[in-house]
Amino acid sequence: MFANARTMGNDASIHQHKLSSNANSCRQSRIVELSSIVASNTLKLDQYFASAGVPTPSFDIDAPVNIPLPPDLESLRESILDASTELNELLLGPRETMVDWQFNYYVPLHAISHYKLAHTFPVGEEASFEDIAEKSGLSTPLVRRLLRHAIANRIFKEVRKGVVAHTAMSRLLAEDTLFQDYVATGEDTLRATSYTVRAMLKYPGSEEPGQTGFSLGEGSDDSFYQIMASDPRRAERFMNCMIMKLQGPGYDVEHLAGYSLWETLPAGSTVVDVGGSHGEVASAIAKRYPSLKFIVQDLEATVDVHTHLSDPLEGRIRFMAHNFFQPQPVKGADAYILRWILHNWPDKYCLKILRNLIPALKTGARILINESCLPEPNTMPNRADRKLRVNDTLMLTLFNSQERDEEEWIDLFRRTDQRFRFVGMSTPEGANLSTLEFEWAPV
Repeated sequence: MFANARTMGNDASIHQHKLSSNANSCRQSRIVELSSIVASNTLKLDQYFASAGVPTPSFDIDAPVNIPLPPDLESLRESILDASTELNELLLGPRETMVDWQFNYYVPLHAISHYKLAHTFPVGEEASFEDIAEKSGLSTPLVRRLLRHAIANRIFKEVRKGVVAHTAMSRLLAEDTLFQDYVATGEDTLRATSYTVRAMLKYPGSEEPGQTGFSLGEGSDDSFYQIMASDPRRAERFMNCMIMKLQGPGYDVEHLAGYSLWETLPAGSTVVDVGGSHGEVASAIAKRYPSLKFIVQDLEATVDVHTHLSDPLEGRIRFMAHNFFQPQPVKGADAYILRWILHNWPDKYCLKILRNLIPALKTGARILINESCLPEPNTMPNRADRKLRVNDTLMLTLFNSQERDEEEWIDLFRRTDQRFRFVGMSTPEGANLSTLEFEWAPV
């Protein structure tokens, strides 16, 4: 049939006419459906960028780090990303999709981080591979190999043969200290990941925090937190990684501050934030509800360095040193918050944390769990589902813990004590964390 390729113009037109005539009776293929979603929704976003005077996304050095979008357009962006991801993988096919997973992607990124290659020349200027090699202590051939792999992934760009400049992504590695620590922390998680199955084989069914891929990779029986405590710089690096992660809009404390319970609590009610760090959550709620009082509990070292509170909040928020593996000292509070605490602990330890609350609880006291809640199968867009599953695997790798779905959260409280009553769950639009509410109902 290839011999007749030059004479196919008329045939193609006829064929196209037939396709048009039968359009109503033919179902669109999935790849055409996906491409239509990408095209139409991208046009809407582009129109918004133009009308709002927002720069269109690019990899240029001065491109914004985040794309600022109102909530309704954020969901539009997610639909484009979901559709384009699926379209890409359909066109690759199953084998090439799996082969295309870049297991070695982190090698050049780790080298760039470790040898501070992004710091070898200023942002806005250019440097040769030889210049970078001289400043980093690496050989020129090795620098060339590492950077060209990074360049293929849009980290740096080769403006002329042998000469590189920064892009928006390499600029982050040069100027954003939180992002630098985020990348450097990958060294810990990558090693832990490679040891996770070995830990599963060595410690089948373990719920011990010191029997993880992370601990095995460290050659230790200590838990993640114990190992980090022994190396302050490493602990700081991990903390900065978490701070960067929490900077996204999906983790904004305002999602929890807008929870409906706060409106129903009587004036003068006390709320205890267990493991509340420096009081970010308590401050956000207190600003909205001036009649509520707060006690923020955390380990002594954290409480001792808490940020000074603005005058309107003085006297309404106080800090208390407390280890949640010890009995709760604040008795009779109206509500207790545990935000992003329990997903770091296996069930057996979560049961201890929750049971330590019980002697302090009065009838009607509320326990609020602010955590990721895994979705039911096929109920969430694919990209969002993937992120949650990645986090779930990371909990296994680092802590022998897990993310949980709604039924698993309810079951955890049921096993803690049958007197806990599940009130309900709320996930605000745009939030990555859900709020699950339980009531202490002993009667």
